Amino acid sequence: MAKEKKNPASQGSTKSVQASSRDKAIRIASLASDKKASGLVIMEMKDLTSYADYFVICTAESSTQIKAISDNIVENMQKEGQRPLSVEGLSQSKWVLLDYADVIAHIFDPDTRLFYDLEKLWLDAPRVEMQQDVVGKTGAPGRRGRAGSKE
Repeated sequence: MAKEKKNPASQGSTKSVQASSRDKAIRIASLASDKKASGLVIMEMKDLTSYADYFVICTAESSTQIKAISDNIVENMQKEGQRPLSVEGLSQSKWVLLDYADVIAHIFDPDTRLFYDLEKLWLDAPRVEMQQDVVGKTGAPGRRGRAGSKE
C-alpha cells in the first residue's frame, strides 16, 4: 500500500497554517544555530509578500559551514516530514536558499549578506523574537552575534 503524502499547508484554517509556518521558521533557525550560524533573524513576511510567510536569515563563516547548516536543516526537516521545494546556491556556496514554501531560509557568507542586506530591503517586516540561545547576542548580520561571543 502506498503512503499518502499530506501537505500541511493545504489543510486547516489560515490561522493554523500561520502558526505552523511560525513554528517551522523557529525550527529552521534552531537547526541553523545547531551548526553555529550567526546573526540569526526571523522576519514575518506574510503581509508583505505573496510567496512566503517567513524568512530565516543567517550568516556562516565559510562555504563548509554554509553546507553544514543547509545539510542540517534539510536532513532534520526531512525527518520531520518537510522537504524543501528547492535548494539554490549550493554550488556557489556564498548564499544558499532553502525554499519550504511558507518559509524561506537564506544562509549567507558575511560579504554576500552585507551586499544584499535583506533586513534593510524588508525593513517593514516584523522580527520574530526568539530565545537568546538561538539567535545569539545581537541577531545582527556579519561575523559576530553568536551566542557567547563578545561584541
